[in-house]
Amino acid sequence: MNIRSSTYFCRIGAARTPGWPLDIKMLQAAGAFLAEARAAFEAADYEVQTTRLATAPFPRMLGARKIAETPRLAEMMAAAIQSTGIDYAALGPALPDFPYSYLVIPEAIAASQNVFFSGLMADAKSGISLSAVRACAEVICRCAPITPDGFANSGPLTPW
Repeated sequence: MNIRSSTYFCRIGAARTPGWPLDIKMLQAAGAFLAEARAAFEAADYEVQTTRLATAPFPRMLGARKIAETPRLAEMMAAAIQSTGIDYAALGPALPDFPYSYLVIPEAIAASQNVFFSGLMADAKSGISLSAVRACAEVICRCAPITPDGFANSGPLTPW
C-alpha cells in the first residue's frame, strides 16, 4: 500500500508556524518529524510517496501590507523545504478578505516548483463569494502557460 503524502500542518499563533520571515528552525523540525513519520510508515511496509508542509493561509501569515511579498515567500519556502527534505509546501488559500491575495498567486507559483496555493471561494458563514470564484478562474487562466506540462495548475482552487 502507498501513502500518497505525509503532511505536517502548521497554524498561525502557535510555535508551529513558519512565519515571515521564515523560521528555518521550525521548518527543520517539520522536516525531522516527517522523516521520522516516513521511517515509521516504511518500517510497517507502507511506501510514502511524498512529504508535504501545509501552512495557514498565506495572507494571514504575511499580513495585509505584505501580500505583495508572496512570490518571495514562495521562493524562499521552496529552497527551505528542499534543504529539510520536505517535497512540497501548500501555503494555504487566498482569502476574500484579502482580494489582492488571489492576484499574486501566479507570480508566486512561477517563483517556485514545489510550492502550491489554493483559493477560498465559499464558506459556511459567508456562502459563495462570486468575486473569489472569478479571482480563482483568473488565477487558473494566468497559471496555465507557466509550465508546458500544466503542473502549475495542479493545485486545488476549490471551496473549503
